[in-house]
Amino acid sequence: MQFDIDPIPESNRSVRGKIDLTTSTQCNVEPFPGARIGCRTYRWAMNKKIRFLLDRQEIRDVVTRYFISADRRDFVSLVDCFVPGTLVDYSELLPVSSGTPIVEVAAMIDSAMSGLYSNTQHFMGNHECIIDGDRAAVETYCLAIHEYLDDAVDDGTRPTSALRYIDQFVRTSDGWRIGHRKAVRDIALQFPPRAVTMWQPED
Repeated sequence: MQFDIDPIPESNRSVRGKIDLTTSTQCNVEPFPGARIGCRTYRWAMNKKIRFLLDRQEIRDVVTRYFISADRRDFVSLVDCFVPGTLVDYSELLPVSSGTPIVEVAAMIDSAMSGLYSNTQHFMGNHECIIDGDRAAVETYCLAIHEYLDDAVDDGTRPTSALRYIDQFVRTSDGWRIGHRKAVRDIALQFPPRAVTMWQPED
């Protein structure tokens, strides 16, 4: 990064003798060759980029919290990932309509998990996030693995689904929340069980 600096008052210099970009407007910044901009414009551009990165991470954190809450059976935390009263479309996963309140869907997931599965794991994969002001279009891939409470069910196989969650996020006073969701099942498999043995070194 290169700086073209005009003579400026000593008060605008940092204690190390360098330019203080937070106060000086009498310099030009060249973030890459051939692109010279003023310090104020540079700060604005950097702040916008930082804001985008922070928003993107917060949105990803909400999606992560949803999956972890589902696996931990913490459905209060799961519902908190959504704007209160949000209608969701889980019709490809559950016997519900395409516009069911998330509270009802969460109760149905809770009932299904507690009655069928001993453990579940939801792994996040690809994550696309397009932010536009206070709204964001988000799509997340997920691999969901389930283990039955009763090994006799389906010959002890492990139901596994490749899912996509298509979300509309909104910025609220409590941070980013899901304002609408459509859950899509792309692939459904039944993996046969296989005993896992701990590796032992050879004698």
